Parts: sequence; structure tokens; C-alpha cells
Amino acid sequence: VSIDPKENRIVVGEKKDLMAKGLLAGEMNMLAKVWPQRVYAKIRYRKKEALCEVTAENGRMKVIFAEEQEAITPGQSVVFYDHDRVLGGGEIEEVLHGPC
Repeated sequence: VSIDPKENRIVVGEKKDLMAKGLLAGEMNMLAKVWPQRVYAKIRYRKKEALCEVTAENGRMKVIFAEEQEAITPGQSVVFYDHDRVLGGGEIEEVLHGPC
């Protein structure tokens, strides 16, 4: 469920261990100046967009999903939509587990 290159360690687990409620994204590319509070985010190319709330936090975007998402992966892209309009995107820097 995770890789720690500094410790040369791979952590294995069950599918439920891949579920997370949110993420922090950086390296943001903002295409829209104003965003609704609730938007849709896509964390995988082939995955359906998921409803979420986004807030700016210390130069990054904090994203809390309405439903837990599977395999949110640091280093991958996250793209934000308001229905069919792209609002912006960034790089997933951190996965948020548990209460957010």
C-alpha cells in the first residue's frame, strides 16, 4: 500500500488499506479564477470523476472527497472539474487517511 524508498521498504496490505478520504495537491495550474466549493476531481485517467470539496491551504489544495477513493497516489496528477469545465489541476503530494 506504500513505498518508502528512504527505508528501502514496501508496505503490503489489503484493498481496504488503499482507501482514503482526501489529498493535498501542489504544483497547481489554475485555469479558473473562481471555483465553486464543491467540484469534481479525477485522480486516474480511466477513473470516473468524484465529488469533493477543495480549500486552499498553505499554497496547496486540500481535497476532501464525498466518498473514499481507492489508490490515491502521490506523484500522480489530480484534475478538477465543474461538470464539463476544467478548473485546474496539480500534483498529488500527500494522501489524507482517517478523519480530515
